[in-house]
Amino acid sequence: MKGKIFSLFLLCFVLAGPVSAQSSAVEAKAAYLLAEESYGKGEMRTALQYLEDATSKLGTANAKVLYLKIMTLKELAVTDTGFNSKLDKALAEFEKAPDAESFNEEKVLEIVKIKLQRKRQLSAASENQKVIEAFEQRTHFPVGASFDSIYLANKERLDAYFKRSYTSKERMGADGFAIFMEENKVTEAIYLSGSRIKSYVKFHFSYGDENSSFSKSNAEFPAVLRTYTDLFGSTPVEQSKTTQSVTAGQTYTTVTRQYAWRAGSKALILYLLQITGPDYHASSCNITLTNDPKTISEIR
Repeated sequence: MKGKIFSLFLLCFVLAGPVSAQSSAVEAKAAYLLAEESYGKGEMRTALQYLEDATSKLGTANAKVLYLKIMTLKELAVTDTGFNSKLDKALAEFEKAPDAESFNEEKVLEIVKIKLQRKRQLSAASENQKVIEAFEQRTHFPVGASFDSIYLANKERLDAYFKRSYTSKERMGADGFAIFMEENKVTEAIYLSGSRIKSYVKFHFSYGDENSSFSKSNAEFPAVLRTYTDLFGSTPVEQSKTTQSVTAGQTYTTVTRQYAWRAGSKALILYLLQITGPDYHASSCNITLTNDPKTISEIR
């Protein structure tokens, strides 16, 4: 009797293996299909979660799953560079996938192009990092540093600012700012977040008497841009946007052009602003070093 019970138990155990494996395969396929649907809707984070589920059910990721994962991570990295490390890892896993050689040739070429793009980005980021570090050393206001440490290194300048603006280090607050002037012109500014330097701004020029064609700023800006393109050894794609605001019932239109060099969590951004109002035209140009996540996420 005991022998029969043991045999029945053993039979159930053996049969349970294939059933369990079949169930996992079905669930993996369902998760992958849901990932495809989410990707098609632009819901990248959801797609990534389903792909992780599919990999978990399969036990390992195949080329098909990794392809979609790479495409998903590439999209996510556009707005959050934190995903780049996961993208690099997925690219390496794709190369090692057992079915990669027999995978769709066009899709393999897409993966290779993404890999080459990432190599170029990493190389550029490395060079940009060196330039940004050198820029920070010249300004004495390294982004991310605590304001207490910055105050010690720039005590004379900051005390002069506090005296001029009738404030103090204590009254400045954790999210305050300081604006530096020379000969009644704004030259530099720093902005804090949580008592740390969030942004440093250096002003190159400002005109409150432009004409409608902005001839002054259009004549001066190319030389400023050239200074930074020579420094970095590259010219990033220009981004521009037009915004409108209303002040005292009057509408003002601002056209902003920007060029950004990015390295990790920091970016150096050159801005040209040209403002049009009722019988009014003004312009300004500044270079901003920042680690503000929102600002960096908007860089293409």
